[in-house]
Amino acid sequence: MIEIRPLDPGDVDVAWRQNRTAFGGSGSGQWFRTRAELGLFLAAYDGAKLVGVTGLHPYRQWYAGRDLPITGLASVTVAPHARGRGVARAMLTASLEKMALDGAAVSVLYPSTPPVYRAVGWEIAGVLASAELPTNALAQVRPVSALPGAERSEPVTLRPVEKSDLDAVHALYTVAARRAVGPLTRTGPLFDVTRILELDGVLLAERGGEPAGYVSYSRGGGTGLTVHDLVGGDPQVLAALLRAVGSWQTVAPTVAIRAMDPALLPLVSPFKPPVSWEDLWMVRLIDVQKAVIGRGWPAGVQLGADLELIDPDAPWHAGSWRLEIADGSGTLERGGTGAVRIHVRGLSALFTGFASTTALRAAGLLDGEPAAAARLDTAFAGQMPWMVDSF
Repeated sequence: MIEIRPLDPGDVDVAWRQNRTAFGGSGSGQWFRTRAELGLFLAAYDGAKLVGVTGLHPYRQWYAGRDLPITGLASVTVAPHARGRGVARAMLTASLEKMALDGAAVSVLYPSTPPVYRAVGWEIAGVLASAELPTNALAQVRPVSALPGAERSEPVTLRPVEKSDLDAVHALYTVAARRAVGPLTRTGPLFDVTRILELDGVLLAERGGEPAGYVSYSRGGGTGLTVHDLVGGDPQVLAALLRAVGSWQTVAPTVAIRAMDPALLPLVSPFKPPVSWEDLWMVRLIDVQKAVIGRGWPAGVQLGADLELIDPDAPWHAGSWRLEIADGSGTLERGGTGAVRIHVRGLSALFTGFASTTALRAAGLLDGEPAAAARLDTAFAGQMPWMVDSF
């Protein structure tokens, strides 16, 4: 019989080897041991033998101007000899209960195999986008504005980031991230802001002596460059940062840029199409009321919709709900007519704005009154949900 319980301290090395074998890679696994010391792993045992592990990582994630407590599900592995016996499902079901008790509103993961997670309520709901470009194309980038008089007169200067700049860098990231849906806040026990200084390069853009943007990158051992963050709020700052990246053209002929906003690079790049989905992430609502109340909502939108939520694995969700959106806030209370029937997978993909109700209906995750479904599209509309952090 499979038992799910916290990972035994004596099994950490076994769990790390299982993780390394499943996902590849090398190294000492110190990151794994540090998380184990924090008690972030659930494990599956067959008697005294470890047969499965899953990591439950506390993060916070931006949702249109407000941040929610989430659990990042990661390092989910099952020993080869124990596969096909329901071990993964047992761990995921137990994880739902633990996440709810721990106060998470949402769970997020990067799937290696989506069907395993779909079976317990997760669904594709956002992207980690990247663009691969010839580096020399960036060396000659010049700021262009289609709006006469929009150019800024103050020159943009670049310099290496120092430890004393870390708060400013984090503030620039937050300005770019908080208005979106999906980016992590990069706060809490699993984030060390000083780690950015371990990258091969971090350049701060300043205008008039004030921070205006930054770029962080890694050279790696190949012929390319990887840009992790590119934050520039106007054409002059963005162009200066892109030219700095382009200066690597003689030794790094290609550059992969993780897109802070998947819509931005196609607007400023001369190439088509520069952006691809490097990865997709899945979402599952853990506490639907907390998620709705804590999320940001479009200003000026006022509407209501009645839902019947189907969630076989989280019985605290199942049943009829009334959603109300007004003045940038949302509420979700028991009751209503259940005019739209929606599976938790569908509501999770809708919650980030990733999927429309038309797509969910075609996928078999929603049915009911078209007018009520259309109101849901209005409530959840926004830019493509994105992250630039993997876990």
